[in-house]
Amino acid sequence: MSAYDLFVAGRPSVDVMFSGLEQWPELGNDFDAAALGVSAGTSFNTPAAANRIGLRVAYVAEIGNDVWSRMIHEEFEAERLSTAFLVAEDRPLPAVSVAFNMEGDRGFVSHWGDGPAVDDSAKAGEGDRGAPRARRLYRLREGQQFAGVCTGLAAYFGGDVNVVRLLFILGAVFSGGMLALVYVLLMFVMPIAETELEIR
Repeated sequence: MSAYDLFVAGRPSVDVMFSGLEQWPELGNDFDAAALGVSAGTSFNTPAAANRIGLRVAYVAEIGNDVWSRMIHEEFEAERLSTAFLVAEDRPLPAVSVAFNMEGDRGFVSHWGDGPAVDDSAKAGEGDRGAPRARRLYRLREGQQFAGVCTGLAAYFGGDVNVVRLLFILGAVFSGGMLALVYVLLMFVMPIAETELEIR
């Protein structure tokens, strides 16, 4: 029997969220936001949610020695999330995503630092590394067959949704239904997006 219920690998970020905007930011103007939130995000969300409901989580992630990385490390401690698989590099590896929320829509500005630790596939449209990957993990209604989990995962990893569906089916069969429970968990922890354009 595995020592873990869920295995997650990814790069966490600090998410800075502005909401209650009267209009979108524009050059030369300063606008107030009604609310501000700061938390660890991106790949951090799923393992944190799974840990809260008592699943044994193995979260493989990488941070640096910069202020943003220290904030992420503090979130690990606040969520009581195991750091057994957290790699802390002795160099800056800032990962910050700023979200602007207005009237049910969102816009993002993200920075993933420099160097070999950056997942270049996350930089949409760069070079010819294949299909650009979605920047955030969402359930995707566009092309969904059931809850949009597989379409969201395929968009995030830049893969074929049919391959993801097949892996989920095989995984559910060979894991004695454990992967089916993971699917149900993802239905509740992954936010919803209508189209892939919304999550880039």
